[in-house]
Amino acid sequence: MRRVLAVTVGGKAEPVVTSLQSHRPSFALFFVTDKPRGGSQALLERGPDGGAGILALAGLPPGSYRDVVLDHPDDFASCYRTMRTEMKRLQAEFEGVELIADYTGGTKTMTAALAAAAFRLGWRLSLVESPRTDLEHARGAGMPVVQSPVPLVLDELKGRVKLLYERRNYEGAAEVLKETFRDLSLPPADRQALVLVLNLLRGLDHWVRFDYARAYNLLKNCGAACPELLRHLAPLTKSAKAGIQPTYELVADLEANADAQAAQGRYEDAVLRLYRAVELLAQVRLLLQYELDTGDLDLAKVPVSLRTELADRAGKKATAGLFDAYRILADLGDPLGKLFADGWADRIKDLLLLRNNAFMEHGFRPLGQEDWQRAWALARRFIAEGTAAIGEELSDPRPPAWEVVEALFPS
Repeated sequence: MRRVLAVTVGGKAEPVVTSLQSHRPSFALFFVTDKPRGGSQALLERGPDGGAGILALAGLPPGSYRDVVLDHPDDFASCYRTMRTEMKRLQAEFEGVELIADYTGGTKTMTAALAAAAFRLGWRLSLVESPRTDLEHARGAGMPVVQSPVPLVLDELKGRVKLLYERRNYEGAAEVLKETFRDLSLPPADRQALVLVLNLLRGLDHWVRFDYARAYNLLKNCGAACPELLRHLAPLTKSAKAGIQPTYELVADLEANADAQAAQGRYEDAVLRLYRAVELLAQVRLLLQYELDTGDLDLAKVPVSLRTELADRAGKKATAGLFDAYRILADLGDPLGKLFADGWADRIKDLLLLRNNAFMEHGFRPLGQEDWQRAWALARRFIAEGTAAIGEELSDPRPPAWEVVEALFPS
């Protein structure tokens, strides 16, 4: 198998030669120093006794290696940046080969930086182990032992994804995971497991964007992780084929969507979605129960008590906003309209005021967390009472708990 070896070179040639002879890389990348008196870079061409250097002893022909001088071999940040840049460049040049970083030689800082860069990029680690006959020194030439940093990478990856996931930033979490696929070499089984997690994150991202069909198609591959959400999305997916069709489940979906926006600190977007959910409940009720479209009212079906008023306000077609929709329902004798008229109309005005004060609507002060909490308490209670009044039981769509997602990661 073709492989690339990155190796730190210190004051001894033997462990580097041992590693090169054992791994037989197609290409070698040496991290060296040039001070004092040529530093470890001099060992590439000649030994300390004037004999053959590392290149000759390992049989490396011209064009099969590159050496990079570390200007500050005792500065971790400098070493790490240089090593990561060079290793990433080499990774792109030799796509699909085995990548190994040997950290046996060099200063302590150089070896630590190489291990850290390998960990970040997903290279396997190699150390030339020699027999230890005392507590201070390893004796003998030794043999390289390859070690994998993948468990460390996955632990760090899970931590980064968890932080974004719990903030409902599914797009950001998916991007973090995509970076891993681009920069990290993983066994096929681990890659397959992470593809499943990526599909889940992408599916949730499409869900909060109201792209129900794509969300469902991605999440059904992770069905065991989110069965309740899939049951919620199934009817929305069917209706979405002809555009989003009015259903009561859309109201529940907007509530969940508003909650997801608030979790990311997007309180203004969240309040606007709650207002839309309250409005949507009346729209759906009018359409499904009375065949009245609030975007193009058939005035002949509107109660006489409101017909003239709505007709006088109409342009090319008569329409009804949130309050007019509930007034129509009330005059039709509908339980939802009666609930609104008998006590909720004044309270919903507070939600209207919050919505109108939003900077994205008519105000000059962006809405904050307290505004969101007040809107959430109002809208949630009204929707719960309203759907109970008309005998509808809504689902409570929720993303999988983090523990469920974490279990999908390779161990």
